[in-house]
Amino acid sequence: TASMSPRYSTHFFALSLVFSETDIGSVPARHDCVMVGSAVTLRVDNIRAMLLLGLNEGEFPQSTRDDGLLSEQDKETLSSLGIELNSRADRRMSDELLYVWRAMSKPSDVLILSHSTTTPDGQARSPSAALARVRLILPGLRPTVFSSRMLEEGDAIRHRTPTTDTVARPVARRLLGDEIWLSQSRLQTYARCPYSYYGAYLLRLREPVEAKLNNLGAGIFLHHVMEQYLRRALDENNAIRPMAPGEVRALADAIMEAYIRELCGDEVQNGRLLHLFDRLRQVALVLIESIQAELSQSDFRVAGLEWDTHGRRPGDPRPLALTLEPNDEDLPQTLPSHSAAVLGDPHFSELQGLPTRADSSPVRLLLGGRIDRVDMYRAADGDTVYIRVVDYKSSKHEFTISSLTEDMNIQLLLYLFTLCSPENRRLFANQSHQSAPLPTVRPAAAVYISPDESDREGAILPCRTGVILGDPEVIEAANRDSDGAYLPSVKRNRQGVLAGRGLTSTEQMSELERLLLSTIRETAATMYRGCANRTPSEAACQFCRMKGSCGVSV
Repeated sequence: TASMSPRYSTHFFALSLVFSETDIGSVPARHDCVMVGSAVTLRVDNIRAMLLLGLNEGEFPQSTRDDGLLSEQDKETLSSLGIELNSRADRRMSDELLYVWRAMSKPSDVLILSHSTTTPDGQARSPSAALARVRLILPGLRPTVFSSRMLEEGDAIRHRTPTTDTVARPVARRLLGDEIWLSQSRLQTYARCPYSYYGAYLLRLREPVEAKLNNLGAGIFLHHVMEQYLRRALDENNAIRPMAPGEVRALADAIMEAYIRELCGDEVQNGRLLHLFDRLRQVALVLIESIQAELSQSDFRVAGLEWDTHGRRPGDPRPLALTLEPNDEDLPQTLPSHSAAVLGDPHFSELQGLPTRADSSPVRLLLGGRIDRVDMYRAADGDTVYIRVVDYKSSKHEFTISSLTEDMNIQLLLYLFTLCSPENRRLFANQSHQSAPLPTVRPAAAVYISPDESDREGAILPCRTGVILGDPEVIEAANRDSDGAYLPSVKRNRQGVLAGRGLTSTEQMSELERLLLSTIRETAATMYRGCANRTPSEAACQFCRMKGSCGVSV
């Protein structure tokens, strides 16, 4: 470097320094090791045993096709005219067969061929032609069917991500607190996967949220439009104003256009967004026109829109409050020894003061949420008020009693019985008679209103599902025309009688309340016992916030 100029000498020294601290490569260990790779790219010799996976139809050998401008039929036509073109499909198929031969001929001692019988969602899969040819050449082979039970037999080697996570009860009590707010979405998250609930709501782990018009955004859009429409369409007595169809559409379109401009700003002319909003506009118009027609012939009046049952303000509904008595026999009360040692470590200041035994005092459960719409009907006796809760969905939504316990689909019933609790009777008092006693509040109906897009002609139809009290006065008040068009999960049969799974007696309504409360208490008790198991399923994992850190997600 003595003959170099100072500038190049400095550069050479810097480059030498970088190279001296850089590992360009290293010789891999090749003795008693396991190598994983693709049959196409793996280049290794002296293999004693090989496990070849994925010998399924269309996967290995992979299905090939000529993706050029001309099809195989075009090339055959040109060949008949004396113009020969090479077929890339034939060459690719030859390459795939070469990869199969090379992979199967590599091992010297053991070759294990494997294929799956089903896809992750349960659809049947077939073995590939390569596997069928091997079995034809070697008819003495006896296939073995593997199942998860085989991993638990004897001393079989296994490696699984643990699916059982338990938090010590004192830790769970400290994390959950003596009073806990539980909404339908939180209870459903826990019922589907306790691990997801602990990560999302207690550890508050969040993934970055992408700004896009997904199901959540579509729901927010629809709820905003429905709320603003009713606020403008109701008169001073909360009765729907009579409007012509053209006036209904004009008002709805004005609300949607203003909201889209506020939401999208300069992107309002984006073609993709306009296409997505056009579908939402059609859904909103169908539901708005149906609701306008329903309220025009109904004796139910809108009592509230977007009611929040947190009870933060004086006029808000109060949440449903339940008491959970602890069961000392559920789990051991003392912390494990290693947990006690951690609690005594001064570096863990956030855990200081955590008891080493579970608290035996009762827990207060507060339940509720934001209710889209609340309707009320004052009975003929003047002392009884019937309550109907309505929830809007941007896609077809079914309500079934079985889903209440199986999937914690408690939203409608939770809102209904929350409003019918004694603490909320004041909301439905007769405002014109201040001295009148508080009314008797009874549940009348709980209704999902959603779009049904299953029509063969592509039409969007309003769909109402839920439950309604089979009392003749309530039915008449909800559907004055007596055709059943506005009753949830109820239709007139051939004999002209109203029937359907939505009709509910007073006794059945009381049983639904009992079932709801017992289901909530059982789920909350499991929470406080520290159960944080991972329970993968399509419903639990599809929109789970913890999916990226869970080793067993679907």
